[in-house]
Amino acid sequence: MPDNIIEYIHRLTTNGICVVITTQCLYEGVNWEIYEVGRNLAKENVINGKSMTIENLTMKLMWSLAHYKNITDVKNFMEKEL
Repeated sequence: MPDNIIEYIHRLTTNGICVVITTQCLYEGVNWEIYEVGRNLAKENVINGKSMTIENLTMKLMWSLAHYKNITDVKNFMEKEL
């Protein structure tokens, strides 16, 4: 594993592996702008979990992986409000 988490996530997404960023907070959601690591992650092809629950993210990701073949389509579906 690389020393830098951003480098590691970059490797994953470059190889077509979906990475979802979420939070443990119940009411806040994900805000890319608060910390430097968030600003760097926003530059990568990661999926923003926004304010979805872990259960919602899991089911939505499972469905999208079964229906889409590339990371861009999965990302677009995951970040779309339904």
